[in-house]
Amino acid sequence: MRTTLIVLAGAFALAGCSQEAAEPAPAEPAAEPVAAAPAAAGPVAGTLYDVTYGDGTTAQFTVNADGTYSATGPDGDVTGTHVVEDGKHCFDPEGDGENQGKMCWTPQPSDAGGTFTATSDAGMTATSTPATG
Repeated sequence: MRTTLIVLAGAFALAGCSQEAAEPAPAEPAAEPVAAAPAAAGPVAGTLYDVTYGDGTTAQFTVNADGTYSATGPDGDVTGTHVVEDGKHCFDPEGDGENQGKMCWTPQPSDAGGTFTATSDAGMTATSTPATG
């Protein structure tokens, strides 16, 4: 009886050794690429922009984190308030009465360099590029 157990144990041990190596577990499926977050649309606070309007007119402007803006263009310097309403960037110049000269712009997402194009509620277009130097 004892010999039979040893033979059976030996047979099982040999059988275990003679089995082919187990196949490796299948690899996890590759993760789907994650889409990059869309670029921000519109001006970034504290950045000076060179802007070119559809008619070729140029200006510079900066929006500030405190809700103000400043601009320099053909008609001189302008300051006022800047707010984002329903995805539109709205600029209201000081000294003309509240909301009298307010103009809102709908920006497209910025490119990798920070340039974006926006269209005003009146249908004007403008391309803004971060100023260099």
